[in-house]
Amino acid sequence: MRGRLLTVLALVTALAVGARSARAQVPILYALSAQQNPPGIHWRRIDTPHFTVVFPQVLDREAQRAATLLERAYEPLTRSLASRPERIPVVLNSSSMMSNGFVAWGPRRSQWYAMPNTTVDMMGPVEWYSLLAVHEGRHIVQERAVRTGIIGILSRLFGDNTTAFFGGALYFPAWFWEGDAVGMETALTADGRGRQPSFGQRIRALTLDGRRYPYYPAWQGSYRTYYPDWYELGYALTTHVRRTYGDSAWRRVIERAARNPIAPQALGRALERETGRTLVELHGDAARTLDSLWRMQQATIVETPARVQNHSAADYREFTLPQYAADGSIIALYQDLATTKRLVRIRNGSVEVLHATIGLYGELQFQVRGKTVVWSEYEVSPRWGEESYLVVKTLDLESRTVRRLTDRSRYFAPALSPDGARIAAVHFSPSREARIAVLDAVTGAELRRLPNEAGHFLVTPAWAPDGRALYVVAVDASRGNALVRLRLDGSPADTLIPFTHATISRPVATATHVYFGSTRSGVDNIHALDLATGAILQVTSRRLGAMWPSVSPGGDSLTFSDYSVHGYDVATMALDSSRFTPVTLGAAPTPPFAAALQGQERDGNLLDALPAGGWASRPFTGWSRLFDFHSLSLAPTSDGVNTGLAFESRNLLNTLGVIIGPTFNTNEGTLALEGGVSYAGLPVIADVSGRLGTRASTFSDTLGAQQVYTWRERSAVARFRLPLTRLRGQVRQSLVASAALGRTHIGEQPVAFRFENGNGDFGTARYTLTASTVRAAPHRALYPVGAVLNAVYSHTPFGGDYSSHQVSLSGAAYLPGLRPEHALVIDAGREDERPGNYRFSSWLRFPRGYETRYHEALVRGGATYHLPLFYPDAALGNWLYLRRVQGNLFGDAGVGAARDGTQRVRYRSVGSEVTVDVSPFGLRATVRLGVRVTRTLTNGGRTVAEPVVIVQ
Repeated sequence: MRGRLLTVLALVTALAVGARSARAQVPILYALSAQQNPPGIHWRRIDTPHFTVVFPQVLDREAQRAATLLERAYEPLTRSLASRPERIPVVLNSSSMMSNGFVAWGPRRSQWYAMPNTTVDMMGPVEWYSLLAVHEGRHIVQERAVRTGIIGILSRLFGDNTTAFFGGALYFPAWFWEGDAVGMETALTADGRGRQPSFGQRIRALTLDGRRYPYYPAWQGSYRTYYPDWYELGYALTTHVRRTYGDSAWRRVIERAARNPIAPQALGRALERETGRTLVELHGDAARTLDSLWRMQQATIVETPARVQNHSAADYREFTLPQYAADGSIIALYQDLATTKRLVRIRNGSVEVLHATIGLYGELQFQVRGKTVVWSEYEVSPRWGEESYLVVKTLDLESRTVRRLTDRSRYFAPALSPDGARIAAVHFSPSREARIAVLDAVTGAELRRLPNEAGHFLVTPAWAPDGRALYVVAVDASRGNALVRLRLDGSPADTLIPFTHATISRPVATATHVYFGSTRSGVDNIHALDLATGAILQVTSRRLGAMWPSVSPGGDSLTFSDYSVHGYDVATMALDSSRFTPVTLGAAPTPPFAAALQGQERDGNLLDALPAGGWASRPFTGWSRLFDFHSLSLAPTSDGVNTGLAFESRNLLNTLGVIIGPTFNTNEGTLALEGGVSYAGLPVIADVSGRLGTRASTFSDTLGAQQVYTWRERSAVARFRLPLTRLRGQVRQSLVASAALGRTHIGEQPVAFRFENGNGDFGTARYTLTASTVRAAPHRALYPVGAVLNAVYSHTPFGGDYSSHQVSLSGAAYLPGLRPEHALVIDAGREDERPGNYRFSSWLRFPRGYETRYHEALVRGGATYHLPLFYPDAALGNWLYLRRVQGNLFGDAGVGAARDGTQRVRYRSVGSEVTVDVSPFGLRATVRLGVRVTRTLTNGGRTVAEPVVIVQ
């Protein structure tokens, strides 16, 4: 949830450094991303004692509540870390349908997206802004707490970017940030992930099965098997330390770690000083504690029988949301470590792929009715990265035809009516109002919208068998969730299950019962509401969890996802209501870990008796924070020659960025001042940059001695670019068109060279078109399937003292290999230049094994086959972790010549690489290190060995 962004300068070379005759060095362009809100939004602000809430006017009522929640949570969140953060802006977004929130540096801020999770499965029935106030509020407190000791000194000297790297990654890993925040959302609300059995499901399965759950693969990643992410890992570790060594233990650990100059050992040494246990030992202690608690729970479970329907050779797989089709087959989502999500049919034990690129992310669901599947999936605004939609799509199971029913819509959880003529879906407005909309199943037109006077958030509607009512889960601001029946004849809604913090997940209805998932038993299981008596009945009792029920067309069988150490399988059982167990759907039992946290915090549920808002608001124009110089960074530029100090500014809405600072040319020993501005508030983004400074070079005098001479340069570059993006299912496509104009003046050069221009002006123009299409990649894949095409035309149309023309066309195709993890990459390109007295730098990769050589015309192509070799999962303490060893085989060919076809030179080479993905210094990010051995087959032939270093 917390996207702690390590801000990286997007430094793009706009105009290349030329040959020695031009000697021009143009400035490096500073470029903002395309992550902006659409124009036309009227922004406002609320200033509270500790926060500035910035929000669209349409969220005025919700902003009042957000401000109140933030202030209500401030004191409880600061207590255990003894840290009181300075004022920080919190930006509310209304244009996106993504569920997310984060705290970020550069500039320091928090951002909340309006859209909640679309089910209660992951975090429980907690109101979205309440969850964000606690979870993201804790991140704000953590960020202030780590700015102490060495990190504090560096933060004061160099600002946000340095704090992000040292405090946000090197000293304190993501599992600390997220685990501690999950602990607080669990302690300070009646819900949160720490209370949900599915949140610790994978760790539970591994420990109860006696399998290893080692620290380094769990944190730094593994391709061998699936380990839960840093949220679950961190919750187990941080909570174990708190419940064993006290609620202030992490405050002392942070203080000790931040004083240690040896960053990779800092956290481990601090934990050892505090607890007497190493980090790895603490991880083992936490796992053993959880295992003992779970074994006590397991001893009380009497399993109901069920039969697994699928067969899979994958050690870990996920068959989720299984549902019966009209013919009795089961439709489900499937993925494993080597495949992305796909819609499959399970029949007689075999698995058939129906839709390989379905765009269901997070908790988005699909529904099957008869011979049709319906779902909603994300689409994005072509230009505005902070705007997205949820559109409704259908799949005909017989013809495999996919239809898109809505455009730029805001619908989720669609469900087909029993007759297949209508679709009920939740519409979520920009003002955060949730209402049930009824759509025409053929045209997608909205037929009606049902009232929601109570203002609850609504999820997962399900049709009654007669098509005259809908069952929907309503989430309250503080009371949890309830099961509500909405009648289409206009009758008042009635509550069938009153509000409770035990989840009511994804209901499905028959004439006699409504089946749903619930955490009431302490393990996810299927329950049922008897519509005649109102009794709550437990239907399944499984060891690790049963989720997402579906009833067969004949009503005699139930299918669901059954969890085991191998993941989710599709299971079925006979439906016999006489075997159901009557229960009371009260509050779900509080897990022991959550109970310990709740006892330490002593604040109860922060959402109880929340005071009214009443905060004063005023317009926010952005001028007050137009310039926010947040970082001073040591910034090596992309040409590999210049190093500089960069003062960076970026405004709160990411529409204006500025960078300025001195640069030093390490080859020449010269200084310059460079600056850049990027404005992204319009559809076309403008990047402008300038450079003023000296240059130096040498020449041989008549006696052969090397003489140094200097000159002055003034350069300016302006680029205009239009970035466009399209998301269709799992395929993301982009098109970026840009035009760059540059001018450099060379003066005060004391030496004249024969056949070369000296003092004068150099004007260039460059037009670029880049297109790409990329499909989402499975976990083990070395490369995603996709393609990229790049076309560049550069010339000197403005006169001046230098001239040249260049046309470059290159592309690459990333194709599947013999196995899902493998990849075949084919790349090719052609470049032609009329150099005049200036040469543009080449855009083409030269054939491997040869030293780069200039040609007026160059054609090249290559093919590379990549494959993993093995997965070491080996660690050298916290210093180095080896995640994967891979290799490749390649061949290159090329022809270089003069423009008239003379001076032809042929290049051919073959070779291989062996590389290893390593994570240094306890980081999760990887660096690819290895060696490439190439055999050239022309121009004499030789064997060349080169190092490979790729930062991923």
